[in-house]
Amino acid sequence: MTAMHFSSAVELKVAACSCRSSLRKMHPVLRSIMGLPLSSAMGALYLHARKAARIVHIVLHRAMPKLALAGLSPASAVVACSSVGSAGMLRRVSPRAKGRACIIRRRMCHITITLRSLQWDRRYTQGFSG
Repeated sequence: MTAMHFSSAVELKVAACSCRSSLRKMHPVLRSIMGLPLSSAMGALYLHARKAARIVHIVLHRAMPKLALAGLSPASAVVACSSVGSAGMLRRVSPRAKGRACIIRRRMCHITITLRSLQWDRRYTQGFSG
């Protein structure tokens, strides 16, 4: 009898720090590509309407040379995990009427994407009844 086991062979983490997009805008884009193969994720991001998708597409495109160094083929790579964290804020002062001023907050975020090579291992189990 043949049993199929899901095992991860190679894992690669790609990070981008201080991206000019807010955490709130980046999170739905990263959630939409989680679990997709790398080629499908790149295609989905290329056709996505949001600016945050363009940033993530660039991060994944820059990860291609690192895949070869890690011994991971782009055809078998899958976006296993993606997370986004808050970074610093750019603050600018906008003058207002009557001598007042308002602060414009431009938020930034850190992106971490984990790419994994998934292989199916066939292990023969003896004495399996079922």
